[in-house]
Amino acid sequence: MTRTNTTFARTARGFSMLELTFVIVVIGVLLGVAAYSLSGGTDRAKQRASAATLETIKRALQQFNAYENRYPATLNDLIGAKYLENKPLVDGWNRNLFYAPNPENPERPFELRSLGADGVNGTPDDIDGWNLNAPTNRPAGT
Repeated sequence: MTRTNTTFARTARGFSMLELTFVIVVIGVLLGVAAYSLSGGTDRAKQRASAATLETIKRALQQFNAYENRYPATLNDLIGAKYLENKPLVDGWNRNLFYAPNPENPERPFELRSLGADGVNGTPDDIDGWNLNAPTNRPAGT
């Protein structure tokens, strides 16, 4: 009987330190992958919100032009003329939008864009108000 008790005692010790360490490492890797995936979703949501804002402002600019036969000097003129609600005109990253009338170019009579995640004008992540249906440049994996 002592032999059976000794065998049972050896097999019922639990997990080794190596096994526990391995499980903790696997859990850490899974959490890291999940966090990376969720952060990409946040950027996509901000891009979509910015594109929707740009589309709304673009339509308001075109309506303003239809009635006034010109484009406003600033986006705030759209609020003053009641073409837009009195809300901040910002993109998904809570930054001011870039707007500049361009009367010399009938194809694109104004520039309207969000400066994207980096906030720098002229970089690939900018969202152009004239190309809202074009695919945006996204980092790999998002």
